Amino acid sequence: MDQSDRMGAGRIALFSLPVVLFQAIELAWRAYLPQHLIATVGLSLGVTGLLMVAMRGMDAIADPIMGWMSDHVDTRYGRRKPWIMLGVPLVAIGALGLFLSGAGTTLMTIMLASVLLHLGYSLMVTPHGGWGLEIGRDADERTRLMSAKIWYASAGAIALLLVIAGLERGLGVGKAGVAATLGMMIALLAPLTVFPVIRFFKERPQPCPQPQHGHQPITGSVRAVFANPLLRKPLALYLLLGLADAASATCFLFLSDNVLQLHGWGATLLLIQPALALVTLPLWSRMSRRHGRERVLILAYGWQLIVTPFALLLPVGNLPTMIGYMIARNLIWGVDYALLRAMVADAADRDIVQGANRSGLYYGLSSIVLKLAMGLGAGGAIWLMSLARFDAKATLLSQGAEQAVRLACAMPGLLGALAALIILTPRPTPGLGTRAAST
Repeated sequence: MDQSDRMGAGRIALFSLPVVLFQAIELAWRAYLPQHLIATVGLSLGVTGLLMVAMRGMDAIADPIMGWMSDHVDTRYGRRKPWIMLGVPLVAIGALGLFLSGAGTTLMTIMLASVLLHLGYSLMVTPHGGWGLEIGRDADERTRLMSAKIWYASAGAIALLLVIAGLERGLGVGKAGVAATLGMMIALLAPLTVFPVIRFFKERPQPCPQPQHGHQPITGSVRAVFANPLLRKPLALYLLLGLADAASATCFLFLSDNVLQLHGWGATLLLIQPALALVTLPLWSRMSRRHGRERVLILAYGWQLIVTPFALLLPVGNLPTMIGYMIARNLIWGVDYALLRAMVADAADRDIVQGANRSGLYYGLSSIVLKLAMGLGAGGAIWLMSLARFDAKATLLSQGAEQAVRLACAMPGLLGALAALIILTPRPTPGLGTRAAST
């Protein structure tokens, strides 16, 4: 590939702007919404868990449909841009309705706002993600772009968490005020992050379909995507990643506030994750280009396997120990998101070379696995806490409830890392050992 065709750092940054919005939605949904719905709105643990799973289930339907449509429905404005623009008002309305809700808000109102937010989110994130998969012209550029997207998501998370930390630590704003601020920031970020991409980027021309591909219906396209051998390993790893990451995020504020009694430090502690990523992600990206993505992932999951169990031993009221744990745990954060998305981009590029651009569908189907796993991880964590009769409003937890929160935070990451290492461990080619032994 001609070096002059590569995207410069400035254009990568501009194209990555919407991921700041996407990160804000994910952070608010996974870390702050469960606490808001339980402690402020008054929903039960069971209803909250079902809502988290149901919305991810809706994503599982919307994402592949949206991916296929953004691949095949061409308009005078392009294949990706109209859907992204349509999602802007839905995200804004849904976020305001959901995060500005107060005590006594009906379940129907919460569900309607959640549907609007998630539908708008799918309309934006899947076409933008498919666009990102096809915009990189070789493996190195795809790794750079996917790593940059996670880097800018981390930078956006830092800005968001600094605002929340200022509200909590500086102004003494409570949970309801923090949630309302999140809703307003998401509504504001929706147009501000999307419009520059719509204005300054052109979509990659759709390749002329080869006779064996044509314009397949969605069912045929889905079968073709899942038949791609390059997709199997990243999908399995996405499943493990979603379960572990969502469970940890859902439990985090309950762990810091209710178990460790570090009231008001939640946002400050959460800052450690994206702040570290700003430094470590470029290093992981360069290392993967030099030594290979799978070797870097093995290193990252090995570290996760070692560090994660320490969540079971964190002492109550000890802020320095919690900070040390957060630093150790998050040294590898983001490397899996970046490298797995780059692996999906390689799979999508294989089809483009063969005359079938299914980038949106590749993004949508990989997102299905990730989001369904996230829904199950969040719902499972809440379900485990409810079995132990966890009460978010209680000033003192029972030993069983405390252990349930710790287990919900740690076990998915521990088991996920172990399973990932099994998936990634190289296996000898059948017959190779026999031939070698006979020489």
